[in-house]
This record gives sequence, structure tokens and C-alpha cells, in this order.
Amino acid sequence: MLYCSQCSVNVLTMLASSFVDFFKKRMSYVLFLALLLVCSLPMCHGQYKLKDSTKFINDQLPRYLGRMGKIKSINYPLGGREAILRILLKDYYVYRLVSGEDSMDRERYPALWNSLSIQTFKTLNTRDMFSYCMLAPEFEMQNCGSLGRLKGQYIFGVYYRGDIPLEYWSNRQLVALHGSRDSVVRYMDQMWPTLDFIGENTKDLAVELMMWELIPKVLDKLVLAPTDNDLYALLVQIMMRLKFKPFEDSAIYEQLYGPTSYIGSRIESNAENRNDIMKLARECFETLNTSPGFQLPTYIKRERFLDPPSSRELSGGMSTSKGPDWKWKKVELHHYKLKL
Repeated sequence: MLYCSQCSVNVLTMLASSFVDFFKKRMSYVLFLALLLVCSLPMCHGQYKLKDSTKFINDQLPRYLGRMGKIKSINYPLGGREAILRILLKDYYVYRLVSGEDSMDRERYPALWNSLSIQTFKTLNTRDMFSYCMLAPEFEMQNCGSLGRLKGQYIFGVYYRGDIPLEYWSNRQLVALHGSRDSVVRYMDQMWPTLDFIGENTKDLAVELMMWELIPKVLDKLVLAPTDNDLYALLVQIMMRLKFKPFEDSAIYEQLYGPTSYIGSRIESNAENRNDIMKLARECFETLNTSPGFQLPTYIKRERFLDPPSSRELSGGMSTSKGPDWKWKKVELHHYKLKL
């Protein structure tokens, strides 16, 4: 027993001595491996370097410009398009790739769905802010799939299955858009002749800012596309928000927004209703256009809820800014936290 113990001690001593000799002879090699391991750890977290942002932007820009030309439901401003894309790509690169929060997927276009950081958003000029809001609606990005748009062979009083307020832009975007309304209307006016179609974001923004100035352009589009129900819905929403008295006294208003109306209220898209809407819209524009100093009325919006309403709330009539008759339709809303 004693002999076996002595042998074990001798073996361990020899192994330790051999290891020390090996370590001394290979000191530089071991240190190199350790240094390589330490340097590789940040690479696993963020594989992108800040100094490479310009190359990244220049490499990605043609791909993103090509993508924007293929989307047929949203209007992207031509003026300033490249400028805002460069801002989006740099912000995405710095705050998502360099920090290691995301990895680059060349089959997708993540910079178009990445909310700008607070720092970058504050530096936007009015033109870039308008372009950003048209490209990247922050609330919709955070709630993909929850904004059911009302479609069909009818003229609806709202666009979405939510409430009259458009759940499209984030609060900070809405503050910026409303604060620069005159400039935004001018940008929309400049963009209009370049449009092959009227995108959802253009319609939503026209309603959100009550752009009565665009009514003649919408009427011109209806001459070319007389059965585009979305454009009639655009006109009735603008007149409703403006509290235009002749419209409020009409039978169309009564059906869409009266005491017995609800979120999905609609009217037939027949020649009589279409002509009446166009006539009222034309009168609305002519009235406001000859009213110097006209002040837009305040439109009171319901506060957005972060969580889906409970089944108990859905089963009863919930009060909104229009009163208890405006009942909620069930819309699945995901809990969200806006990245500022």
C-alpha cells in the first residue's frame, strides 16, 4: 500500500514537472492563444466596427432603393429618399449591428423596420422627418398584423378596425407631423404628381392632418378611378374631422358617424353616394379656401391601450370619444414597448 502511494506521488510529480517545462517552452504560443480568445469575445457580440459604417451604407443603399421601388401599397417620397435611407442605414448599423443586438440578413431589409434612436430622431430636419414617417410608421412596426384595414365593396367611415384615431404612427411622430403641418402639406403637394397610386400611408396622413388642401387632387384622382372606395373614405374622414357643417347635416354623416353608428359603419358605393361625397368635398374645399385664418378644429383621440381588452370589456359597450354607441370590434393587439 505504501509502495503504491509513493508511486502515485512520483507520477504526479513527473507530470507536474513536464507541464511546467512545456508551459515555459510554449509561453509565447499559450499567450497568443489566450489573446486570440479574448479578442474574439467582442466579435461574438458585435461583429461590425463603427468605422465601417460608410462602407456598409454604400454597399446596402442600391439594394434598399431597389426594394422601395417594388412596394405597391405605400408611397415613398422621391425627394430626399436617398438622404433618409442613409440616415436609417447608419442608425441601424450603429445601434443594432455594432452593439451586437442584431445580425445582418441580406435577404431582408431590417433598416426599414427599425425605429430611429432618440438622438437621431431629434436631429432630423423637417424634410427628413416627413420622409421617415412615410417610410417607417413606428406604431405599425411594433404591432405588425394588428391593424386590420377595412376593405370591401363599401365606403367605410374609418380605415381601421380600431377606433377613429389612426393607429399608424408613434406619438413622437404624430407630434412632429402636427407641429410641421404646413411643411408636410407642401411636401405632399410636391409628391402628388409623382404618384402612380395613392398609398395607404398617404391616405392615412391626409386624414391625420385633415388635409383639406388636397381635396381637389383627390377629386381629380376619382375622375380617373371613380370606384376607388378608399378615396371616398378619405374625403368623408377629412370632412368629419373638420366638423364641416353641411356634411354633418347629411344622410351620409348620419349613417357613418351618427348615434347608431359603430366602427364598421358603411354605406353603399353607388353613384348617388359617390356623387354626394364629391359634391360635399368640393364645397368643403371652396369654403375653407376662401376663409383666411381658418383654424383646424381639435380632434380628440382616445388614448391607445397597450394590452388587448379583456373578454368582459369586449362583450359590453365601451365608451370612446364618440360615446357608448361606438362599440369595439375585437382586434388582437400585442403588448409593445416602443424603441425610442
